[in-house]
Amino acid sequence: MKKLLIATLAVTAAGGAFAAGSFPLVYDYKASVKHMYLKEVKVNGTLVYQKYQKSASLKGYLIMDDEGATSASYADGASYFGLADNSGTYTADQGRNRGFLVVQNSSAEAKVRVPKILPAVMDGKWLDTQFKKNHAATTGIAEGTLFLGGDNFVATREKLELNNTGVHTINATALTAPAANVPGLSAISDYVWTSVYLFGQFNGPNWYQTAGASPFDAFEKAWDGNLPPGIATWNNATTPKTVINYYHDTWLNGAGIGKYGTPDPVGDLCCGLTKVNQNRIITQLSGGLKGGIFLCTENGIGVNSAQYDWFDAWNGAWENQFACCSDEPREVATYLGATFVAAGDKWQNDLWQDGPFEQETTDVAYGTWSIKYNNAFLSKIAQELTPAQTAAINPVGGTEPLWACIKGAALKLNKNTTLWDGTEIYNKASGQRFNLPLITPEFAKYYSLAQ
Repeated sequence: MKKLLIATLAVTAAGGAFAAGSFPLVYDYKASVKHMYLKEVKVNGTLVYQKYQKSASLKGYLIMDDEGATSASYADGASYFGLADNSGTYTADQGRNRGFLVVQNSSAEAKVRVPKILPAVMDGKWLDTQFKKNHAATTGIAEGTLFLGGDNFVATREKLELNNTGVHTINATALTAPAANVPGLSAISDYVWTSVYLFGQFNGPNWYQTAGASPFDAFEKAWDGNLPPGIATWNNATTPKTVINYYHDTWLNGAGIGKYGTPDPVGDLCCGLTKVNQNRIITQLSGGLKGGIFLCTENGIGVNSAQYDWFDAWNGAWENQFACCSDEPREVATYLGATFVAAGDKWQNDLWQDGPFEQETTDVAYGTWSIKYNNAFLSKIAQELTPAQTAAINPVGGTEPLWACIKGAALKLNKNTTLWDGTEIYNKASGQRFNLPLITPEFAKYYSLAQ
């Protein structure tokens, strides 16, 4: 099937059937990441969660939509401004920079050690430093960035420091919330939970928390107002809300330096096709990354506590709203007392900032990453969707090669991967929380992989 696949793609590309998305660029991806995690410790006879640093080893395949099959601005015969995605317009269209990382963490617990899919955006350039060859160089230095995570959306709420119902002052000056959509406030969107458990079983949602009983209740009012409809933290209960699940997807932001080239693919190309990549492409990049992950509970909270009580009776010891001293001269201590104690807002987790971006995640990750072009992927790893899978998924025309790469990558990492089961992860019952599909319908629709 795999040899047939590349021959089929070559023939159809020549005939124009797969004009968009014929030959995705696929890279081997590796990352070594340090991140925060949780463990159970006994304190005075009570089990509580304690945060600590853990290492993770990520391995997978970065699949770049080099021909723009998922991009309105590159879709053949279509008007960019006339096409609509599920949010109404292609406001975040990434052109030929869009990709998908299928990745597995070998350091995660066995029950969650399965491939995950993350949306990617890669940008880069290659540099001709062999000037005497009159631009005939076929290899050389390259640089690039790789962002893994959701798209950027304008925030629609005031900053958390001013989010209270009362009127407070600093040095006798009244605090007023800035208007929505002001410069400097934007949010990293979710992508419907497909990264859940990538960094282990605690890198998951607060399953079935009763409204009003969890510190993460504040996520809904403080965080999800930033996000577009269909992408916010999910609630699978009817209104009024009685059961709430909280989670935000992983993001990893990397930069690196490497090489470019014009590699020949390995495979059975027919009909006179001997080279697919006629142009220069980035062949290698490596560098550093920083990111954010969501952990399902906080440091010091009792294990199996339905109320998520703090271990320390003095809740103020765990307040993490501000990275400043309590005796800071601008009356921050007074402000904190009035806002987070009197207003009952002390459960509200800090909404971290990465420059102008609200991160949405709870904890940090950092490390190194690398990619290397895999010129044998199409012939040796990619696998076409079966007729039954095609009927169930209903791929967007031209994305069939992307699906073949995604399916092949996932099965190469774990032969027991569930590619698609037609359900959303947030709709799974808590008893099914470790039996999850790689791709969900809303993920496929949002990123223009399926109708």
